[in-house]
Amino acid sequence: MINTSKQIFLSLVTVIVLFTGRSVFTECPTWDELYMDDSLIELTISDPSMAGLRMWFVYVNPPVLGQCTLGHEPYNEVRESLLKDPSTQHLFWVGLEGDLLDLFRTERFYMIQGDQRLDVMRRLDLNLPTGLIQNGPSLSGEALLLFKGVIDFTEPVTIFYEGVMGSVPGEYWFSEKYVDSKH
Repeated sequence: MINTSKQIFLSLVTVIVLFTGRSVFTECPTWDELYMDDSLIELTISDPSMAGLRMWFVYVNPPVLGQCTLGHEPYNEVRESLLKDPSTQHLFWVGLEGDLLDLFRTERFYMIQGDQRLDVMRRLDLNLPTGLIQNGPSLSGEALLLFKGVIDFTEPVTIFYEGVMGSVPGEYWFSEKYVDSKH
């Protein structure tokens, strides 16, 4: 009886800690708002309803997007530990939807802008509750991808995933709402 009570108590404390660390800000954009201004893009390897994988990307260097996507405290921790030089290190949150999570391989991602290729420097899988952005789909997983290189924020980058059947591109525009050209 005591062990069961302890387990229930510890489970409740864990849930409270996880959700208070990832609070949603009232000024945070919704999933649809991010999608409409190209701050959230989709790459679909194959239809998730057919044992596939769909990925959603958000640039989380800007504090508003980072805090609204990851939560205030987790964003600050990630920013301090991973972003040593935000002018040349670019962090993207990736939400995953589908059953084939084994298709999600870091070495298959890269970005192109002009004649420059930016490769993934680091990947961090997130074990936090998914779906922090309001009105988003049910996600199977989340990760952060850190790209290295200089980006011109007035131009889009094309994010590529090199699959076995070919490359899947997605064009990402940096919205003036969140990123200025000096960022």
